[in-house]
Amino acid sequence: MNGAPAPRLSVPSWRAERILYDQDGLLVVDKPTGVPTYGGDATLRHGVTERLGDFLTAHGRSPRLGVHQRLDQDTSGVLLFTTDTAQDAGVSAALETHELARVYRAIVSDPKEVLKDGTVELLLEDDGKRSRVVSSGGKRAVTRLSLLRRSGALAELELRLETGRLHQIRVSLSHLGAPVLGDRLYGEAPAERLYLHAWRLAGGPLATPIEAPLSPSFARALDGGAPWPASEAEFRSLLRDAICRRAPLLTSANAVRLVHGLADRLPGVELDVLGTLARVSWSDDQPLSEGELSWMLDELEQLGVQGLWVAPRAAWRGFEPTGPVVIEENGRRFEVPVGAEFPLALRELRERATDWARGGPVLAGSAAVGTVALSAGSTATIVDRSEQALGRLRAFGHAGGAGLRCLREEPLAFLERETRRGSTYALSIVDLTAARGDRDRERLLQSALAVTARGGKLLIARAPAAIGTRQLRRWLHAGAEALGRTVRYAKEVPRPFDFDAPGDDALPRKALIAEIG
Repeated sequence: MNGAPAPRLSVPSWRAERILYDQDGLLVVDKPTGVPTYGGDATLRHGVTERLGDFLTAHGRSPRLGVHQRLDQDTSGVLLFTTDTAQDAGVSAALETHELARVYRAIVSDPKEVLKDGTVELLLEDDGKRSRVVSSGGKRAVTRLSLLRRSGALAELELRLETGRLHQIRVSLSHLGAPVLGDRLYGEAPAERLYLHAWRLAGGPLATPIEAPLSPSFARALDGGAPWPASEAEFRSLLRDAICRRAPLLTSANAVRLVHGLADRLPGVELDVLGTLARVSWSDDQPLSEGELSWMLDELEQLGVQGLWVAPRAAWRGFEPTGPVVIEENGRRFEVPVGAEFPLALRELRERATDWARGGPVLAGSAAVGTVALSAGSTATIVDRSEQALGRLRAFGHAGGAGLRCLREEPLAFLERETRRGSTYALSIVDLTAARGDRDRERLLQSALAVTARGGKLLIARAPAAIGTRQLRRWLHAGAEALGRTVRYAKEVPRPFDFDAPGDDALPRKALIAEIG
């Protein structure tokens, strides 16, 4: 394989259809759920302000935006910016005096004896990440509430803000016993999204009210319908939003997940892009129809996708490749045989592996996490009981560039033998799904601790979903104590945001990295 750049898609990070108003130095947009107002990541430019700035630049305009309000990452709806500094003072004053009125819609749990038209006035204090109701010393938070419709255990509300506190609507409704549906921070009712939408802005510098249309999913959620798009237009819109949301990732990698099931309101659907090829799968509960598959292929072809592997049908649509697919991530290259699975969800771990290993030897306790070891840029030993899985990694390693040793053996038996030999590694990567039962998982983790050099790192890259990080931390500290070692720190490493999903809080959503003394 030569060193030519691997093919990748060029995807816009903002949809022009989401601009609601753009004149007189004011820019009003319909923010999608799942996108922060600004920032959101130390390296990716994936907030609304960054995306809009790139959009304006691409259209020959200044990327400068005046930010006067924000919406939570999971809140959708109308959001106002200034593009002319002459408008800044007026917009700020209109928000301060509430001349610029903000109206929201929400689906909430419905304690019927509590919810009614009226005003909720509370004192709130926050730590910058979360608010709470206090009896004294907090800031006044006033929200006007109108009950629009009830349906079963849920209700639809209209809410008007008279103050602008952190998470004001969410914490106020939670305090009433009516948390917003899908609120992971203040509520308990799970859903595919946070059902809070900034619906309307009116007054102040706006000559006419600006409304962001309410998603059809609100009516379905209220009436207990299945979370699946009801029309071609809605299906295509959800697909475009999902793809746009991942666009910043394609600046550094050519292989990402474009659709991640329920997180993108397409439950069961997983759509990955690898260079100019794509792969789609779905659950048996919600198979894609032939029409939906055609719509998806049409949207992908407009972006430059040449072929789509339809996994449930084991068939290609469009171009069918004959050679390996080249995957590139920040200069790291892997050759993936056609039809082979590549662990895209481990991309964040591959990004950090070089810093963790610092040139020292690396050990991976299964082929499933072997690409992390290959990305460390140093000698990698990968142990797995499956020769077929190791064979795929040998092909990946040819492109990855690391010195590679693949051993077919039970990982626990290998680790215990390495412990007796006194072998050590700068980075030990553990896959607890490779062990059978908690007792073997504890033994596997303790054996990995034993072969981790002092000052080295131990990475728990995969674990059964039922085992949370608290349990892993207990096992880590107990194992270290039994060996006379210490855990200097243990930190969670979030998965890439293209794999985030509502309510998915257990590993393997998050990996755990520990420094061992």
